[in-house]
Amino acid sequence: MLAKNIFKNVMPVIFILATIIGCEYEGPTEVWDPDQPGKIPAPVITSVIPENVAAAGINEIKLVGQNFSPTPAENLIYVSGVKVPVKTASNNELAIYRPNFYGENLTIKLVVKGALEVAEYSPYAIERIGDDYGSFSSQDLIKAFDFDAEGNLFAYVAGKIIYKVPPEGVKTLYISNSLRTTDDLKVGPGGVLYLSRNTNGLYKVSLENPGGVKTPSLPGTVNKFDFDEKGNIFCGGSSGGLIVLNPDESSRSVFPFPNYEILAVRIFNGFVYYVAEYDGKAEGVIPMGIWRNKITSDDGEVAEQELVLDWTTSGIFAETQPLDFTFAADGVMLIATDGGEENLLDPILMLSPDGKMDPFYPNGILTAPVEKIVWGNGENLYLFCSGSMANRKVLQLKMSRPGAPYYGRLL
Repeated sequence: MLAKNIFKNVMPVIFILATIIGCEYEGPTEVWDPDQPGKIPAPVITSVIPENVAAAGINEIKLVGQNFSPTPAENLIYVSGVKVPVKTASNNELAIYRPNFYGENLTIKLVVKGALEVAEYSPYAIERIGDDYGSFSSQDLIKAFDFDAEGNLFAYVAGKIIYKVPPEGVKTLYISNSLRTTDDLKVGPGGVLYLSRNTNGLYKVSLENPGGVKTPSLPGTVNKFDFDEKGNIFCGGSSGGLIVLNPDESSRSVFPFPNYEILAVRIFNGFVYYVAEYDGKAEGVIPMGIWRNKITSDDGEVAEQELVLDWTTSGIFAETQPLDFTFAADGVMLIATDGGEENLLDPILMLSPDGKMDPFYPNGILTAPVEKIVWGNGENLYLFCSGSMANRKVLQLKMSRPGAPYYGRLL
């Protein structure tokens, strides 16, 4: 009886041992099989454009390499841990906007959806875009400014003051308490300052004539103007369309533009460009835009008008107000705006000669509005940011490329 009970108790143990010995233990399923079919190949960054460093004037950085996704959202890019949005994508190239920071020895990392490896590129540098300029205070509400051929900046400030800022960068008083409000200021022949005052004439101001000597009356009100290379001054305002003031101070209207107010004027590459806004009652007209006329003679005759940009087609910028513009030497137009109703949009629009539009410094790098935009004599661009008093300043941006000529300085 005892042997029978022992056998009865031992049999289950024997069965369990036999089961364990007779089966192969496979373990848990592997999380990743490096040889599995369909695995996304590892992305590789072979170069970055611009090479080594994104200078202050660069607003786009490109990654060149292999195994990127052509779908922008499937590429995650981090610059020293900060995620930056992808602007455009292809299998071999990704473009990002300039991040809102600067530094040296930065690391760029790329994660592509479906790939388990991370691509890295380092070191890389992003330069500071620029600095405050001219030692202006938050009290200085600048209405207009320009440079002479020696690099001196002249700025008209609300309160009837003109400051002079030499190349060293510290402002000095030039003329005080003798000028009415001005809308535009350009340096003309002999270093004389020309000012508009929303009247039918321009005023020539210097230390010898601090109150200004008025030109003969023009056939319309003048707010904005610019010199061409022959010394003609192309003017525009709330009436008269395009007006030319010749060096002998004779004047005439060369292109009527009824019911449009001209908000900014710039001469570039043989054309007079201008921003204008419609204030009439007709329907079906362009409410805001940029136009140009080819200059066809030495005394300022012009050809028919050409539309450069219908502002309603400028994407998110259509809700902004263009305030000023200038040109790089390569023909890129930089347009300063108010940033929209809440001043939240990027305030500079970049318009390429081929018609492509982009925000120049995206991601909140610049605060809106930007009322004035002027290129210096070299590779620096100058902006007047006119927002709250805490943010009011003149910025010097290191563009690493020259601006187009301002002919008044060169005459």
